[in-house]
Amino acid sequence: MAVDTKLAMHVQKCVKNLTSLKITISKSDDNEEKFFEIRKKVGEVLNSLSKSEPSEDEVIQACSVLKDTVSDYNDAGDNLEIKNAARGFASIIGRIDSEKYKDFSISLMEKDIEVINFFVESAKLSPDDLMRQAWNFYNEQRYDDAFRTVFEAKEKGSLFAYYLLAMLYQEGKGVSRNAQTAYSIFLEGAQKGEISCQYQVYLYLLSGVDVQRNLEAAFKWLCIAAENQHPLAMLEYGKFLCGEGVAEYDKAFEYINKSANADVEEAKAWIGYCYEMGYGVLIDIQKAKNIYRQEMANGNKYATEFYDRLIAFESQTAQQNRWTQENNSSAQVNNQNTKKNETDDTKGWGCGCLILLAILAGILWAGYQFWYKDYKRDKDAPRTYVFADNLFMRSTAVADVEYNRLGTIPYGSELITYSEENGWAYVKANGETGYVSKDFILNAQDFQLLNGVWGNIDAKEVVATSKCRLAVLDYLKSGNLKTGSTGWQIFTKQKEMKPNSVLFPRLNNGYDNFTEFAFIIKNNENGSRKLVLYSFKEDESPVFVYSEDAPEQGDIKSISYNRWSNKYNVTYSRSNSYITQPKKEVKNVVKQESSLTISSVAFANTDYNRNIITNYGQQLYTNMQYLQPKVFYKKSAVGTTKIKLQVKIIRPDGTVIRGKTSPVDYTFEQEVNLSGTNGYIELMGWGNNEGGVYSEGDYKYEIWSEGKKLFSTIVYIKNKVDSISITAVSFANVTYDGKTLNKYGEQLYCTTQYLQSRFHYTKKKDTTEQITLQIKIFKPNGEMLSGSSSPKGFTFDQKVTLSGKSGTCTILGWGNKSGTSYSVGNYRYEIWMNDNELLSTSIVTFK
Repeated sequence: MAVDTKLAMHVQKCVKNLTSLKITISKSDDNEEKFFEIRKKVGEVLNSLSKSEPSEDEVIQACSVLKDTVSDYNDAGDNLEIKNAARGFASIIGRIDSEKYKDFSISLMEKDIEVINFFVESAKLSPDDLMRQAWNFYNEQRYDDAFRTVFEAKEKGSLFAYYLLAMLYQEGKGVSRNAQTAYSIFLEGAQKGEISCQYQVYLYLLSGVDVQRNLEAAFKWLCIAAENQHPLAMLEYGKFLCGEGVAEYDKAFEYINKSANADVEEAKAWIGYCYEMGYGVLIDIQKAKNIYRQEMANGNKYATEFYDRLIAFESQTAQQNRWTQENNSSAQVNNQNTKKNETDDTKGWGCGCLILLAILAGILWAGYQFWYKDYKRDKDAPRTYVFADNLFMRSTAVADVEYNRLGTIPYGSELITYSEENGWAYVKANGETGYVSKDFILNAQDFQLLNGVWGNIDAKEVVATSKCRLAVLDYLKSGNLKTGSTGWQIFTKQKEMKPNSVLFPRLNNGYDNFTEFAFIIKNNENGSRKLVLYSFKEDESPVFVYSEDAPEQGDIKSISYNRWSNKYNVTYSRSNSYITQPKKEVKNVVKQESSLTISSVAFANTDYNRNIITNYGQQLYTNMQYLQPKVFYKKSAVGTTKIKLQVKIIRPDGTVIRGKTSPVDYTFEQEVNLSGTNGYIELMGWGNNEGGVYSEGDYKYEIWSEGKKLFSTIVYIKNKVDSISITAVSFANVTYDGKTLNKYGEQLYCTTQYLQSRFHYTKKKDTTEQITLQIKIFKPNGEMLSGSSSPKGFTFDQKVTLSGKSGTCTILGWGNKSGTSYSVGNYRYEIWMNDNELLSTSIVTFK
């Protein structure tokens, strides 16, 4: 079509600018993502211009949108070509006469259809683009837009849309709250393989809130999420594997370590706990303390709790030892005084023999009652020895509960064993009595035989599970073999090294419930070696399967089984695991440390003008406006240094908070001047005037520079809910699976399994909030009930969702399956939130 010269010139310049835009944007993925909005807005402008009869107002509005979009990216300085081209395009359109818009748009489309289509298609969002936009809407609290966009992303096949869509239903944002719909969407996403959905399904089924509680199904989804590398699921699965009756410590440590590597703060603290308790690693209290201290320096609250508990335990143990020594000293003084009295009474035998006899008789009786009976009992009781890495001692013969744990007993500990009954042994260890599982202790002869089989320290660490150690013992006893430096021993590399002289193959040989256990054992007298293979029954008892002479050198590379010929084929490596390789010369490399070190960061709540609302170091709440950091630093260079810092603020769900002006992968960046060799700076705050950016949970705050992480810490933000009052509370007795035994309001008895409460609440606002409640349950004697997983100062805590101005809410039960937590008397029950008591003391009477 023919157009006038002026309009043709405009068309030519626009095509040039658009071509420049397309080429520059297409050069790299970074540009594609960073300037996606520019490309999309250009497409929208072109779409509006290509209408059959675009109005002047529509074109002016389109150009205005394009100019605003370009100005939003003025701080992206590394792409001046893009900015200039986009500005030029907008400027040219603004100079065209309104009556010629239609001719211009048609001519532009015909001039370079490939370039135009590039931008027109950009306006059509892909599922991934829709998800990015949905999360931006969600972070900006534009929940209606977020719901519309994520729903479209789900319809277009985005797997990641399930999680956000379910969250919106769960929170009642952009749509009416519907927990059942949220769960069904989580479940659908989980079944399709979305790992965040898989973890949420586990949480729903575990808590039983808004869905039927199902622990078996919950555990199944936990395993799936953990295997799919969900950070929190790996931690929870690892903690489960540390439990008594499971005790797969190697596997537990593997999952906890993976979770820690994924930057889960609690998992980092649990690494220290594993060293403290010997879960999958050798007990190393000093290493545990070092890990706790390192994490505490980074603001890890879990590490603080573990460290405080360990120090308190050591202090208590030291005090008990001092008390024992003082008692022994007192006994010696009493014996000396008794001898002196006997001498004095002998001189006055004629007048005091009866008194002497009475005193002696009293001493003998008291000594027999308070010392000799216990001494003789301990002297005559048999000794057993712990062969597991760690063994729980309990105050009662009940497993799988937290409340009765007295502590753990390490490998090799001697136990004074009073009785054995129903799978339990009543023992004394380190002056304390309690119950331990019979499955993890041996008599002196068997323990000595097993303990002598470890040819090096790594061997015991590699053969870590109790069932495998019993298999080794079974082989030694069945062959009447001796162990020790002149007998048979197992030598291994470190457990991470492959191949090794121990292998855990999965063989289809009729024992499929567990992996098999193969090991090479060496005769130190003649150098001969045997390969031995064991399987395990349902109760984990060992079953000898196969053995053969092993070559003089070589580890186990693989084992296969031919079910038709019923034969085992073992492949060996060329060298022994226990032959020390010659050390290679290692050159010392001096690592150049960064000149800047950030020692700590404190946070405050400020308004837009940086006026402090909540001072540094105080508790922050979800109505906070701007999260303001004060950064303390040290550097080697004197004088003033200018440096650009990038900050990541990561939500509790693992996503990075970002806005329109955020650099890629970060929340914001800021250029600062660092004066002197140490000091502090205040970075800009992040939030909004309405105080709606933050929800309850742990936020990770990271400071980066030049691609290196300089500092990481956790900011815990509490939910701020105004004017919640609890007007009534009632109690019921339920089973572990949630079945009601005694209805709410009925008389409760000391056989109660789990004490569950239901309360009625009122609020000022008709809103939906998810809050954390803390529960305190006090015994009749004033002692608070607690377990190893109890938060400090409380019996337990629980997240609940309160919807509307009033309603009822159920809190999880506390107790055990055996019904031995409660005794006759009045128990106090208190409900707290944010260090404020919501429920005045309520009395629960047990008969």
